[in-house]
Amino acid sequence: MTINYVGCRAWRNRLAEFSYTEKEECRFLKIANHLRDLGYEIDTGVEGWAAIRVDDRDEYNQVVEDYRKAKRLIKK
Repeated sequence: MTINYVGCRAWRNRLAEFSYTEKEECRFLKIANHLRDLGYEIDTGVEGWAAIRVDDRDEYNQVVEDYRKAKRLIKK
């Protein structure tokens, strides 16, 4: 599972973009549900990919922090 920042000022959408393998799908979907419980709107419409829209790098950093906490909480 990975998370990356995608976007720039010229491109008005900035994303916290997730990718995961087929073997990680079950765990990732649990993590995504946890992030939804925290109030994030996460798009999981494509297999192996998900995204959260962010306003800036600071919000992205907060998403990363919450994502890492969720990964530690959800082992399987």
